[in-house]
Amino acid sequence: MAQNKTRQFEIPKQLIGSFFSQLDDSDLEYSLVEVNEENEELTISIEYSPDERDEVMNLIELLDEWTNEEEE
Repeated sequence: MAQNKTRQFEIPKQLIGSFFSQLDDSDLEYSLVEVNEENEELTISIEYSPDERDEVMNLIELLDEWTNEEEE
């Protein structure tokens, strides 16, 4: 049986709405790790099974796209 994995995400304030909207659609379980007021970020942890990997990859892509846009 495959083991669950855990991934942490640091979510910038500007992306919180989009990120959690997509997260709610995915039905993934998450927990709040830290609220970083200085950097205006939330850190969350998501535990997922191999079957849920695609959902997590979609969240990673969302963060990557936002980061790339900010750097331009």
